[in-house]
Parts: sequence; structure tokens; C-alpha cells
Amino acid sequence: MRLSALFLVVVFGSVSAQRPGCNTAAGARAITLFFNAFNKADSVGLARATSSRSPNHFVFSTGKFSATDTAVRIEDLVGLLAYARARSARHERLTLEHVQFNGWRGDLLQFGPLYFSRSADDLGTRPRPGIGKGAYLCGQGIRVLNLAPH
Repeated sequence: MRLSALFLVVVFGSVSAQRPGCNTAAGARAITLFFNAFNKADSVGLARATSSRSPNHFVFSTGKFSATDTAVRIEDLVGLLAYARARSARHERLTLEHVQFNGWRGDLLQFGPLYFSRSADDLGTRPRPGIGKGAYLCGQGIRVLNLAPH
């Protein structure tokens, strides 16, 4: 997989791998996969990037980036894919710039701030800067991803 973003990795506490898929590199791969899959409305990529197949599921949210934009909160893969497809019709692009990892809380690797830009036909002529935070579920994928204007 080609990493399309610059990652700033800062970790507090122990980051030693507890088991396969349980390290910052796996978290970075899941975040990159999410952004790439979202831009393509790729159901397989979104499923792989998120913890949607685990009993804990996941939460994705985004704030309003313009007066006409809609804030969303999604907690299932079907809803996430429907949102990605609707945004794809508006030529939505999420571009990851960098992310900071903050350490483990049980099996969750906390990250944030996550900086990105967002562009779409209905968001104006220039990309909008964004900031986010979230958590990667060890070996499963993104558990939480909250995005907002910066």
C-alpha cells in the first residue's frame, strides 16, 4: 500500500507490539486506507480500514465545513458507504496531511490531532483545512474517527 501522507508520529507510553496489527504502523496504515477508500467510495477498503467487523463497531463523524454542509454521525458500514457514495457524487476529496499518535488505552491506540484538507464541488473553490481525532482498535481498524473544520 502506498502511503499518501506525511505522518508525524509522537507516542507517549509503551508502543511495543502486543500482537500482530497492534502498533503505530498498523494504525497509520488503517488511517491511510480509510482516506483512500473514502475518496473512492470503496466498500472493501472502508470495511478493512474500520473496526466495522468487530462487535464494538465504529463511529465516524464530521462537522459542517460550509453553511450548506451537513454534520454527520455514522455508526455502521452501510451508512458510511452510503455517505461516501453521496460525497463522491460531489467529487469529495479528503487529503491526509499528518497525524499524531498519543499512546494506548487498552487495545485502543489514540490519535490526534489529525490534519487533513477537504474539498468538494459544494464546499467552495479551495480545499478546506480540517482537524480530527480518533482511535485505532488493535488489529481491527479505526474504532473512532471524528473530523471537523480547522
